[in-house]
Amino acid sequence: MLYSRKLDTRKQIQKNLNHILNQLNTEYSFDISAKFTITLGDEFQGLLHNCTNLLHITETIQREMYPVKLRFGIGVGEITTDINPELAIGADGPSY
Repeated sequence: MLYSRKLDTRKQIQKNLNHILNQLNTEYSFDISAKFTITLGDEFQGLLHNCTNLLHITETIQREMYPVKLRFGIGVGEITTDINPELAIGADGPSY
């Protein structure tokens, strides 16, 4: 989120983001290798094994978080470490 530390409702926005990510983890479970999770305050990660619904996922997050402005970083490629399906934390490889 852009300038999230300056938002008056930061705690509520983080709760909303967590709720959205949990819904996406359920709705797109067939595409997800490691569930979307908040990693640091306003940052989140997830790991998909295909990009079929990538735009649907990012558009949902943007729509549901509006009017909060977001930035996404998307990597494509190989993961060379073990993948924890419950958390996308700790994965590494050329895709990053």
